[in-house]
Amino acid sequence: MSRAFALALRQLRADWRRFTVCALTLVAGVALMVASVTSLQDMERSLATSANSIQGLGPVSVVPSGAGGSLDDADVQALTSLPDVTRVIPMTSFFTVGRGPGGAEHEINVTGVPVDQGRLGVEDAVDGRLPAAGAEEATVPGSLAERLEVAPGDTLELATDGEVSTVSVVGILDESRTQVYAGNSIFVPLPLAQDTSSQGAGFTRIDLQLAPGVEATPWLAEHSPALSADMSPIDIGSAASSFAPVLTAVHTVLLLCAAAALLLAVALVAVAFAATVRSRTRSYAVLRTVGASPSWLQRSVLWEAGVLGFVASAVGVALGVGASGLVSMALATLLPIESSTPSITWWAVLGGLCVGTLACLLGAWVSTRTLARATVGQLLGEAAHHPNPAWMRRTALGACALVLAALLTLAPWLPGSVAAFVLALTGAGLVAPAAIRAGAWLPRAARWPVGISQDSVLHNQAAGPVVTVMSILITLGVSLSVAVSSIGTAMTNQVTRQFGADVQVTTASPQDSSIDAALRTIPEVTTVSSTSSGQVDVVAAPRDPSSSRLVPALAVDPTSYFESAQLPWVDGSDARTPAQFQASDSSVVLPASLADQLGLAVGDQLRLEGGGSAADVEVVATYASLATGMQIVLPQGTASTLGIDGATSWNVGLQEGADPAATAERVSEALAGIPGVHVSTAHEMREIAESELRTYTLIPSLFTVLVVGLGAIAVAGLITLDVSGRQRTFAILRAVGGSRSSLRAFVLLEALRYAVAGIVVGLVAGLVGGTALNHVLGSVLGTSTRLSVSVIQLILMSGGVLVLMLAAALPTARRVSRLHPATILRTE
Repeated sequence: MSRAFALALRQLRADWRRFTVCALTLVAGVALMVASVTSLQDMERSLATSANSIQGLGPVSVVPSGAGGSLDDADVQALTSLPDVTRVIPMTSFFTVGRGPGGAEHEINVTGVPVDQGRLGVEDAVDGRLPAAGAEEATVPGSLAERLEVAPGDTLELATDGEVSTVSVVGILDESRTQVYAGNSIFVPLPLAQDTSSQGAGFTRIDLQLAPGVEATPWLAEHSPALSADMSPIDIGSAASSFAPVLTAVHTVLLLCAAAALLLAVALVAVAFAATVRSRTRSYAVLRTVGASPSWLQRSVLWEAGVLGFVASAVGVALGVGASGLVSMALATLLPIESSTPSITWWAVLGGLCVGTLACLLGAWVSTRTLARATVGQLLGEAAHHPNPAWMRRTALGACALVLAALLTLAPWLPGSVAAFVLALTGAGLVAPAAIRAGAWLPRAARWPVGISQDSVLHNQAAGPVVTVMSILITLGVSLSVAVSSIGTAMTNQVTRQFGADVQVTTASPQDSSIDAALRTIPEVTTVSSTSSGQVDVVAAPRDPSSSRLVPALAVDPTSYFESAQLPWVDGSDARTPAQFQASDSSVVLPASLADQLGLAVGDQLRLEGGGSAADVEVVATYASLATGMQIVLPQGTASTLGIDGATSWNVGLQEGADPAATAERVSEALAGIPGVHVSTAHEMREIAESELRTYTLIPSLFTVLVVGLGAIAVAGLITLDVSGRQRTFAILRAVGGSRSSLRAFVLLEALRYAVAGIVVGLVAGLVGGTALNHVLGSVLGTSTRLSVSVIQLILMSGGVLVLMLAAALPTARRVSRLHPATILRTE
């Protein structure tokens, strides 16, 4: 074993350049895995230590069940009588916009607390004081005070129903000195919040303080059944768990990327060692003749792979620990938790070293199986490598995979779409070697470099792995491009139709009819259509509670809404649906994805519940919703019975020839006294949507570029390995009269053949994979999108792959053209 290890070290030192690409890929995979695991551990520890800091005024909170509900004094009395409850703190809160004395605005949550019922437990963390009972005063969290530019003694304006309310800031809450996470909440006396909100004497939340030593979770398990049906209890101490899905999703993506990088490393290691073993066949034959066993030779190669894998994994672990700090910092900007210094655990280091080393050993073992079975005669044989007849079976299997993937995309079923995407990638990898062989059977060109390159792909064992890797990566890139293009087209179409009014006005809090009156005083305004927003419970089957969904609702004026806006209909039309919608208040328009989830179609009946009331409505149309999620559209009359009152948006139509930008300025001047009013034109809305779309598609686009770039690097490395193993062939060609330019053309033509084969297979499989990925993303986003293929993007991607491949192969082509035939043949 020691001699095998010594031989492995000498060979690795001599051929280290062959393994550069696969070693770098292995480093990236191990680093990504370690960074994911380490940062996940750090962030989970931060969540655990900060769980108590994301609390309310008690460890248990009770909120109304259903949309638009509220709690009352009877609920307070019922909660007070429960065992181990020491105090009940009723609260009322609502969202609006606050404006500081300097004009700075921010969305805030006005929270009314019973300041006249004793200490709340946050007094010691307030610089100043809490608001006095019966006074129009507020205490503001420090972070929010900085954004609003307010201090004790300043006046804060609040946008409320039809008017502007003012409160005096009397204290600043330092959240670092308390267990209450205030966020964007300001604290005011409870009666003031009730008077300025739509709840009246009701409460939106009741916090419970428990006796010392009583834990919230077991208390809830014991006493939750005693609560009435209109109460929904929450364990505030477990609020940190609400961020767990975000962490899980991010780290799942990172681990999947790490797994993909490790699998790619295994493939590259296998190809690299296969080329290395082929170049050493005569040396291995000599060792066999002097007594070395096949297993001993195989062990020497595995020792070589083990050393390479251990070194690359060690570098990857070091980079992964450093990268985990960057991941933690990025997550800390998304979640209300502190970033922490990465802590190195022995199992993370050991796991990274073991996984990376095993990946390298696996790739090497795949390439040494033929070495263990080969005889001395086979190792010394000069016969050309015969094509493996198994390629025909793999091609047939790959074609079946692509056909099955295409069939699965015909039905928008999430598991089937995921399977179709995987099958598309698999099929591309299996069919790719046949594509490169098909190119070799084309009519022979007149120039000899072209003809020889056609023959070489039939006998070159490296051609299959090269074009396989390229095809899979192009398939992935095309799939991402198609999916992103489909989402972008759907979002742009919805924004253009639904938000196409000449001028649009929005507010953060519901307003009365005063804004309508102000808008109608502007001469060029012809129509004003107000809308309201809220939430309702959609019940597809009243006798089945599991069919209920809490969804956002848009209440519109059926007589005027469709004069300035439309929806991207799936089952509906501009000519038919508005008339049906206006004919009856008992109508509703559903997002197509919501209708599919609930098993509803046009003409079906369903029940809407909210605000303590219910309404039976009929589905009159469905539309493709992306920018607005699961938002349903219903008449304002029905919405009013469900507790959705007060307009929050207005679509304004103008006279023909009027300037929307000039009118928007006049509207802004007319409504300047109301905080939180935003005025925009249809053109500005489209620009905002396109800007947001660019932000959403930036990461997939960058990943696509990364995929293509990684593919070019990997394939360039494989071509370099392949060319270095055929130096004798190039020397012979040079000796019989081949020019330097002909040898360069020979190598570049091979690279071009690989690229063309990969592009052809990748485009076909990528369209299938893109259709499947479009269904997957639509299901994840809760929307329906139609397939949209950007031909320009595909052309640019194909051209980019060709350029990258030729650029990556150019250094190798130049190196081949500079070979000295006498030196190479003498060595051989």
